[in-house]
Amino acid sequence: MGERKPQINVAVNPERKETWERVVEEDGRFSSMSQLIRTAVSREISGSHDNTNDSGKDVAELKDRIESLENTIQGMGSDFQELKGIIQAQTPTNQNLRSEVFAALPETEIGSHKADTPEEVAAKIGGPVDAESVSDVLDELAAETGQVESFFSEEDGERTIRYSKKGDSL
Repeated sequence: MGERKPQINVAVNPERKETWERVVEEDGRFSSMSQLIRTAVSREISGSHDNTNDSGKDVAELKDRIESLENTIQGMGSDFQELKGIIQAQTPTNQNLRSEVFAALPETEIGSHKADTPEEVAAKIGGPVDAESVSDVLDELAAETGQVESFFSEEDGERTIRYSKKGDSL
């Protein structure tokens, strides 16, 4: 007579037992609940969880999503570089901007309301030039050339800086 194998009893709640019985009946890979439990324990110990459900499919989907995101990010990087080039091409160089700013200034006496604010000069120039850049250029021109003068005017209780040119050449 053969030697009897040791037996291990496992206590589970009724719902879990029904779930395991249903798996044995429906799955077809297991001939008994004992085989289901032995297989599950062996896989757990070996670390090989052969989830034949959708885990392989899920991993493939995640890889596809990651690849898609990487492609999107690379595309956005290329778009950004292209836009940066377009903006740089449209932005006047410092010397060009200095010339445009100087040409846009009114030729008037200081104290006259015909002198312009940096915002007004930027609006005359148009394009991608902001008032802050124009203000910087006006301050440089005033300091370096002596051809641009600035003063503060009081308008509606606020001090506003205005600029005008003394002549029409740098």
